[in-house]
Amino acid sequence: MGGADEPESLLDALYKVATMEAVPKGSQTVDPNKWRYRSDAARVVVVFTDASFKETMGIPEAKGGSLQDVANVVMANRIILSLFAPNFEGYDRLSQIDKSEWEAVEYEGLSPQAALQKFTSEPTNFRNTLKQLAASVSRSAETVAL
Repeated sequence: MGGADEPESLLDALYKVATMEAVPKGSQTVDPNKWRYRSDAARVVVVFTDASFKETMGIPEAKGGSLQDVANVVMANRIILSLFAPNFEGYDRLSQIDKSEWEAVEYEGLSPQAALQKFTSEPTNFRNTLKQLAASVSRSAETVAL
């Protein structure tokens, strides 16, 4: 909706991504609504947001579901979740999901929107964060083949 429409539907998005099917093994088809089949790869979801999120889901397949329902599907599908979000209470709860991390993006005197823009526009800061993320994913990615 072009912004200024908090809260966001983050739980809906995480649920959809965590429950997406993978394309069949050996398939050369690319489908934007499915994971690529990789038996030895970790599935990683990185979230950059400047807003709060709705506490209940509204999508038909999970209507009324909560953060706990998202946590269940994220863990069941061995998703590594990395959050870059404002220092809001809900993100602390999301970071409690196994193999999840949250970096509070905040700068004194800046709104969450301005803080995220500053954070992602600073090349050195952003590069260091991505290196830390890659190291963290490498440590967390010890999963059984799918």
